[in-house]
Amino acid sequence: MGQTFWTDLEIGHKAEDWVLKELKGEFPTLHKTEGLNSHADLIDDNGYSIEVKYDKRSSDTGNVAIEYNHGETPSGISTSKAMEWIVIYYLKGTGWVYARAKTQELRAFIKNNKEYFETYEGVGEKSDLILIPTHLFADTFNYYKILDKGQGRV
Repeated sequence: MGQTFWTDLEIGHKAEDWVLKELKGEFPTLHKTEGLNSHADLIDDNGYSIEVKYDKRSSDTGNVAIEYNHGETPSGISTSKAMEWIVIYYLKGTGWVYARAKTQELRAFIKNNKEYFETYEGVGEKSDLILIPTHLFADTFNYYKILDKGQGRV
């Protein structure tokens, strides 16, 4: 695993910490799951689970990238057991936002709108991604603006 993986992992943990604070009122017992083989990033004591994705490249690409394969193996949205996905991304004209999507709704959105998306096929051990234009993602899933000083949402 290269330096990029570990850098991305650190950023991912910071995103999880931010989401934990943001949702504490709604999910008082929400906490991080431990271990690389867990089926979600966050879970509460009632079993509600959340996958957190931070798309740092969305500010350059104009897309939200959703992983569906890693190498030859289904992964990401294809195999997620989380009940909800929270995606943090950059929306042109608005800034950094986050969207909440039930996993089944995100899967259905991808399945029913494939003609609008590009795919990126990784080589070797790289992930295969579905690239969803950020404006289309924003039009489909409610999003909340992330304020500069971590003050929450608008």
